[in-house]
Amino acid sequence: MEIAVFVLSLAFFAVASYFAGVDSRQLELVRQPDIQRWSR
Repeated sequence: MEIAVFVLSLAFFAVASYFAGVDSRQLELVRQPDIQRWSR
């Protein structure tokens, strides 16, 4: 039983880190035009 909980928690962290990476990539794409706008 504990092994199943451990595997589920590992899968949860893997999915969470994957979505966190996707969100950060999208935020960078959104932020780049703002940085170019402010640098002018």
